[in-house]
Formats: sequence, C-alpha cells, structure tokens
Amino acid sequence: GILRFKIGEATNIPYYDETFDVIFLIEVLEHLLPEEVNLALLEIKRVLKPGGILVITVPYKENLQCNMIICPECGAIYNTEQHIHSFDEKSIIKLLKLAEFKILTLKLFSTSLIHRIFKKSMDRLFVIAEKYI
Repeated sequence: GILRFKIGEATNIPYYDETFDVIFLIEVLEHLLPEEVNLALLEIKRVLKPGGILVITVPYKENLQCNMIICPECGAIYNTEQHIHSFDEKSIIKLLKLAEFKILTLKLFSTSLIHRIFKKSMDRLFVIAEKYI
C-alpha cells in the first residue's frame, strides 16, 4: 500500500475509530501536559483496532531539574528538552492500565552511544501494549 502521513495532535487524531493495527508513540508522552497524557492514550485507543498494538518509548527516571534553564528575555523557567514528565515502570504501568491497555512488554534499554557523545543519561523504557478487545 501507499504510505501517507497526516499532521495532527495526539489528543485529537484525525482518523476514524478502529483505523490502525499499530501506533508508535516514540518519545512523545514526556512532552505532553499532565491533562493531555490520559487524553492522548484514550484517543490512541479509539483509533486502534481491537487487539491493536501501541509501541511507546519514554525517558527513564529522568531528572527534570538537571536540564532547567531561565529564559534571559522573559524569565520563564523550562526544561531544555521541553520534557514535562519523567517515567519509571510504575508510572507507565499505571497510565496504560488507566487507559485500559494490556502491557505485553516492558523493558529498559540504554542508548549508550548517545550517552558517550552527549554525556547525559539516555536510558529509556520500551513498552508494547495491546488494546483490550
């Protein structure tokens, strides 16, 4: 088939219910506002077919305070990576269960090459979850 891309928001995916077999949410959840995280997972659940798969990666136990800076123009304090959340096994399991996903795989992996280059921790959680039928 033809591969097509469409720009949208995770909280308002512009597709019909039960459209996709698999959705990849790679390095996204940590950028969403607290109220958007659950909405995004529910929206993804809506567009996944029954038994559909959700693949997620998120930073693991990131110390958000380490990357905080102050904007010299407006004085706003923010994370340089624009990360709002830090995840561990317990928090990602809780989110996915709340959205009624069944976790099939939950693994920790390290991107050691990036770590050597940028001198920062790059551990990630890798999750495969299934939409309950």
